[in-house]
Amino acid sequence: MTVEEYSKNKLTNDDGELDGCLTKLEKDLCRYFYRTEIIAKRGRIAAVLFPRQVKENIDLLIRSRNSLTNCLNSKFFFPTKSASSHIRGTDVLRSIAIDCGVEHPKRLRSTKLRNHIATMTQLFNLSENEIDILAKFLGHEIRVHREFYRLPDGTMQVAKVSKLLMMMESGQITRNSVNSLDDIDVDDECIVGMSHFQC
Repeated sequence: MTVEEYSKNKLTNDDGELDGCLTKLEKDLCRYFYRTEIIAKRGRIAAVLFPRQVKENIDLLIRSRNSLTNCLNSKFFFPTKSASSHIRGTDVLRSIAIDCGVEHPKRLRSTKLRNHIATMTQLFNLSENEIDILAKFLGHEIRVHREFYRLPDGTMQVAKVSKLLMMMESGQITRNSVNSLDDIDVDDECIVGMSHFQC
C-alpha cells in the first residue's frame, strides 16, 4: 500500500446519503470501518477494510515517518530497507504462521482466508447482488466464485435440511412456514428434544 492509496481512505457512508437504504447495524458499521483501495496482483484493485482503532494506529505511523530515513524517500507505507520496494503482506503472514508454531502453517494464508470466507458464505441465503459484492471484495470473478467456493452437499444438507426436520419433529413447522431455511430459528427446547438421537 502506498501512502497515497492510504490517504484516500474514508468512512463509507460519511455523507449519510445512503442512510435510508441501510439498517441500523449497517450504519454503525459504516461509521466504524474505513475502506481504501490498493493495487493487488495483476494490477487489480483490492478493497481493504479496517476498524477505527487500526486507522488511528496507521495515522500515528504516518506522522512518525519523518523520523525514519528510509520512509522519507519511499512512496510505500511499509517500505523495505532500500525504500525502493515494499514489504509484502503475504510474506509477513507466511513468516508469522511458521513462527507461531501452528500445526498447519500453510493453512494461514490470505488466499486460504478469502477462499474460506467465500465457502462459508454458502451457509447464508445471499442474494445475487450480495454475492456480486462479496466476490468483488474478495477479488474473485463471479463465475469462479459461484463454481468453486461451495460447501460440500453433505454440509449444506445437514446445516439447512436438519433445521427443517427438527421443526417438523417438534411440531413447530407451522410458525416458520413463511420463512426460508436460512430464516428458521430452531428453539433450544427443540434441540434438547432431539438429544435422544445421540449415541
